[in-house]
Amino acid sequence: MKKTISFIISFLSLCPVLAQQDDNWETYMAEVAKKPASVLVNLALYDRSPDRRLPYLLITGPKSKKCMGNGLPEKDEIPKLEEILDAADAFITGITPKILAGTFTYNCERVNYYYVKDTLGLDLAITRLYKRSFDGYSYIFKIKTDPDWGVYRDFLYPTEENFTWIENNKIITKLIAEGDDLSKTRDINFVLLFKTEAERKSFIDFAHRRDYRIDELNYIKNADMPYRLKMSRSDAIKPDVIADLTNEIKKEAKKHNAQYEAWNCEIVK
Repeated sequence: MKKTISFIISFLSLCPVLAQQDDNWETYMAEVAKKPASVLVNLALYDRSPDRRLPYLLITGPKSKKCMGNGLPEKDEIPKLEEILDAADAFITGITPKILAGTFTYNCERVNYYYVKDTLGLDLAITRLYKRSFDGYSYIFKIKTDPDWGVYRDFLYPTEENFTWIENNKIITKLIAEGDDLSKTRDINFVLLFKTEAERKSFIDFAHRRDYRIDELNYIKNADMPYRLKMSRSDAIKPDVIADLTNEIKKEAKKHNAQYEAWNCEIVK
């Protein structure tokens, strides 16, 4: 089971930018069998999946020689793992049409998930690649039939909690880039929108029970969700705490047909 874990990306090298037109790559940290995993996934494929022309799932990539205790590769090992993945990608391109759906880094392995048209010759080509160019590395090679792209849609693609992690991590990463001291207590602001005043009032009852301060109540004329609420609480920017708060707020917002906007705070250096 894949669960979100709170984790500020100090492993930015785990998530190289893949610049392809019409792609939309995002990365997030998750927990699988009580170990951290880094997931890099192309969100743009979701609306056009499954592609029935590519019914086979190919999972392949190297095992890291140098891993930390949590199973993630050490930083200086990443360039070599990327070199191997790039070489394998070129080999696969010469054999069959393919789409790269994501990269999964977990348990000392860094593997690409491809959807391919044909599997004939892939095993031999990958074996030849490793023996010829990367003899010191062992590797993963798995093929399965997945015409519905279930692995992409149900495993690689982010859950709602994963999307929350992505949103939170972007804000936290920006704060760090601005020199913020995350350990400093400050007001953390949350904004929500409601269709009716009654739904907003009902949500405010929840907010009071959870010790939020109600800072602003606004009405936005001609908006689809005109009743705006801004609430806050004082805390340090702790990833675990932020994850719990935002997930709880989103869950409660659904009960009141509300739209959760985002959280923000002042920079404290």
